[in-house]
Order: sequence, then C-alpha cells, then structure tokens
Amino acid sequence: MFSVLFSSAVLAATIQDTPTTITKTQITTSGSAERPAIFSDKIIWQDYRNDITDIYMYNLSTSKEVQITTSGSAEAPVIYNDKIVWMDGRNGNFSLEKPDIYVYDLSTYKETRVTTNGSYSTSPAIYKDRIVWTNYSSSVQMYNLSTHQKSQISSSESMIFSPTIYGNIIAWEDFRVFREENAQVGSNTSDFSIHKKNPTRDICFYDLSTHKKIQITTDGSAAHPAIYEDRIV
Repeated sequence: MFSVLFSSAVLAATIQDTPTTITKTQITTSGSAERPAIFSDKIIWQDYRNDITDIYMYNLSTSKEVQITTSGSAEAPVIYNDKIVWMDGRNGNFSLEKPDIYVYDLSTYKETRVTTNGSYSTSPAIYKDRIVWTNYSSSVQMYNLSTHQKSQISSSESMIFSPTIYGNIIAWEDFRVFREENAQVGSNTSDFSIHKKNPTRDICFYDLSTHKKIQITTDGSAAHPAIYEDRIV
C-alpha cells in the first residue's frame, strides 16, 4: 500500500532552540501512489489505481485532486512551473513497450507528444523550457519547448541512467566504463587467462554553454545525480 503525504515544518522564532512542529497531511487514499514530485503548490505522482497507471496532481492551494492522464500507461512524472512531463507506453505493443515522452501544459490544458520515433524514451527531467531523457538508455536527448528543437547531448557504448537538468548543466549516471581483471585458471593440462568485466557507474555532466562533457567521478560507484545551482550531488 502506498500513499502520498506532505509535511510542513514551523520553527518558533525564540532565543532558545525550540523543537520543530511537523504537520503531516495524507493527500491520497488509493493505496497505490508512487514517485511524487512537487513544484510550488502542485504535487504530482503516478498512481496504479484501477490496475492501470496514470498521473495525478494535487493542488495545495485549492485542496483538489486532478487526473492529468487517461492513457493508463503513464509513469515517472516530473514538473516545472506549469509543465508536467512523463514517459508513456500508450504507443507500444504487447511484445515490446516503447514509451514516449509527453508534456502537459496546465495553463493551456494541452498535451503534447515530444518523441515520435518509436524509440525507448525514459527517465524524463525538466528545467524551464528544456526536457531531457534517455533514449534506449544509450543516449541523453533534449527537447526545447520554446524552439521545438530536439538534440542529442551525449551517447554511451553501454548505458545511461537518471538524467537531470538545472540551468545549463545536464548530469547523468554513465554505465559505460568496464574494468578488466586478469585471472589465471589452472587445469591438469594447461593454464589460460580469462577476463572478468566489472561494470562501473560514474557521474558525467554536459555544459550547454560551453558544449563540453566532463566526467566528475572515477570510483565507479556513483549513481542518481541531482543538481542545484552550481552543485552536483
């Protein structure tokens, strides 16, 4: 059972430290809500109610819930200002789902399909008028809502996960590095070498202002980056 909740913290302004008072409010009762995101007074999430997956929104100012999608296959929602973005498998088939990226404009009540090439587009993120996502988990793609232009930011011979964007910086988890280790295997007749490949995960980012890609971790164990201003964590 899953529910979406939010809390508000009120800190008393006194000379002495005062314990924080937390008020928790449950905003869903479906028991199947996941992956919440928030911007301003709007909370969004994916909900498995009725055995299908759709995106819902709760407005903290009006205390009202609104269903955003009706496809039954919408997942991984993100929000910035009045734009809600998600991945949607409505154009797939029973043998292979091929999710596309969609955006919904709360100010115009208009839904737009961003990707139309039938590729496996997942893990969207948004900042202002830029949407980023992974394509078949092998490249980072970007769409500019103002210019309606698509562009490829980076690609990998292996896999790319968890793209995120803030300002001119796009960061992601890169699964492209393999470390080879030699191991001697003995037998009664001969010895021979085998190679064991251990996958590694590192964080890379791309600067849209300089058009440069930089790998910022080298220990092979970094995952799920987040960005705020000039900081990547």
